[in-house]
Amino acid sequence: MATEFSANLNLLCSYQRSIAEVCRKLKLNRQQFNRYLNGQSRPSRHNMRRICDYFGVTESEILMEHAQFEQMITLRRRPVERTELERPLTHLQTLYGHSQDLQKYTGFYFRYFYSFGNKGMVFRSLATIYRDEGRYYWKNIEILRDQSTGRTTGLNKYEG
Repeated sequence: MATEFSANLNLLCSYQRSIAEVCRKLKLNRQQFNRYLNGQSRPSRHNMRRICDYFGVTESEILMEHAQFEQMITLRRRPVERTELERPLTHLQTLYGHSQDLQKYTGFYFRYFYSFGNKGMVFRSLATIYRDEGRYYWKNIEILRDQSTGRTTGLNKYEG
């Protein structure tokens, strides 16, 4: 199992710029990480979780048989058709071309809207329109509260 783990970790690292960069981002000692790569030792539960989170895999996946793991990773990393990426970007470029100067609308606003979950209730959220590198963006923050206690139960953020 240690050899499967090290082979799978090596495969994941091969998609990165360098092992040194992976170690920096994970804040792991390079010598210790090399022991993982060479199969000399296994990471602690805490470090295993950090490694899995960084590479976007589960612990059971990284411990799979190497051939099966490689097939799974290859499928996940399959390049997306260029046209699939271009379609939404073309639409955004068209919108940007038609938009006039929105500077007068930048600032903070309260938004009011009917709740779908609580019939008859109106929610208020805070929204901002801002400019960054010549483009205008929108961000909205909603605080969810329990009706009976008034305590905060959640926070939703939207950006676009």
